[in-house]
Amino acid sequence: PQVVLTRLIQSGGDTLESLRTRVLAAFDPQSQFDEELHRRLDVLVARGELAVEEAAAWLKKLTSQHEPPPPAQPEVSETSDIDALLRQVQALEAELEALKK
Repeated sequence: PQVVLTRLIQSGGDTLESLRTRVLAAFDPQSQFDEELHRRLDVLVARGELAVEEAAAWLKKLTSQHEPPPPAQPEVSETSDIDALLRQVQALEAELEALKK
């Protein structure tokens, strides 16, 4: 575990942000999907491969076909485990900021 944490700190904020995104995606995978869809459509528009209107139409088609999932009922232990992970990520971010100074 110490080696993993050391590598996370050494690799910088991008890795920590990726870890945070993945942990939070466990709570709301549909939101994660929507964000990635937005990002990919924006890239296509920026490249000129897709018109803004086409991107908006695809976004509407792909996001309106799904029903929101029922609210998850996590067990207490799972919630506390995730809270502990989030606290560790925050501590690592603070250490990283201190190292940058």
